[in-house]
Amino acid sequence: MLTSIDWTAFLPAAVLVSLVPGANQLLSLQHGARLGVRAALSGLIGRFAAFGIQVGLVAAGLAAIMLQSAAAFEILRWLGVGYLIWLGFKAFRDAGTSPQPHDAVRAGNVALHTPVRREFLTAMSNPKAYLLFAAFVPQFITGPRDWVSLCVVGVAYIGVEAMTAAGHVLLGNSIRGRLNDTRRRRQVDRATGVGYLGIAGSLALERRP
Repeated sequence: MLTSIDWTAFLPAAVLVSLVPGANQLLSLQHGARLGVRAALSGLIGRFAAFGIQVGLVAAGLAAIMLQSAAAFEILRWLGVGYLIWLGFKAFRDAGTSPQPHDAVRAGNVALHTPVRREFLTAMSNPKAYLLFAAFVPQFITGPRDWVSLCVVGVAYIGVEAMTAAGHVLLGNSIRGRLNDTRRRRQVDRATGVGYLGIAGSLALERRP
């Protein structure tokens, strides 16, 4: 089954797609800047759990059916818009309250389930994530698009995104080291909020393919 996938075309394309700015990428940056590396990397479990579910839906043929349904697509799209607006509102509300860089973030004083939940809900409510696994990933399968090949290439994409997501976390953490006063932290948090609202607006204008 592995030979039925065009890996030479898939791998660079997957890297480029995983680097395209989006809600989960912004979330990883925010978590890295606000919570530090450990909590932010733990949060990625939520994203990849959602991706795993989406790969399973694609392999079962359910994702394509859902995306072809105008009603299902609209419900999913507006759920994503609403959740991103909430993230943007929360970023503005909590602006400047992130821990200072010298305050060590430990597992005992950070609720790790919070970044996990946010990553999971952001990925699950994003119709573009379903399109990624239902339309983008399968095009690199050169043989029959059976469930095994779909799962293999889907998991391979998750592996690629895991590496780029870790890069976003480290980038966010490097910014965190420069947030030495409340004013700077507030500016970064507000900029993050604007980013979420901008992505929400883009998703609100999205049309079913």
